[in-house]
Amino acid sequence: MKPLRALSHAPALPLTLALFLAACGSPFTEAPPVADSTFVSALAELHLAEARLRSAPGPRQQPSDTMRVTLPPGVRDSILAQYGIRYRSFRTTLSYYVRHPEQYAELYARVVDTLRTERETLRLGEGRSRPPPNERAVPEAFRNRTERD
Repeated sequence: MKPLRALSHAPALPLTLALFLAACGSPFTEAPPVADSTFVSALAELHLAEARLRSAPGPRQQPSDTMRVTLPPGVRDSILAQYGIRYRSFRTTLSYYVRHPEQYAELYARVVDTLRTERETLRLGEGRSRPPPNERAVPEAFRNRTERD
């Protein structure tokens, strides 16, 4: 009779194991709620907004011991909404990367690359749009006409 009694608990073991694994979650199936590419773009945009706020004239509400500027929640939420992200998902995604620092380092390197590309694009754009200091700006259509005459 003892072998039968041991078998009567056997069906509960797989169920208990399945519940345990479901509760713990698998490290292989966990993923951040916001896609990496979207999160990179949103973080870069948030950094640009902070930089604009930091360089804006007028009184600033920043702590004296840091250069960090806190975006007003409306500005932050507006930027996140452009990427289809709710603030709660943003925070959950940040929490995910706190638990996965190697992935966060890789992701943040992409944010830095995005910001560098943006800076270079702005520099190149400024170089093309401004005439030399002692030369008057002449529209392209008129330049071609005078060269033909």
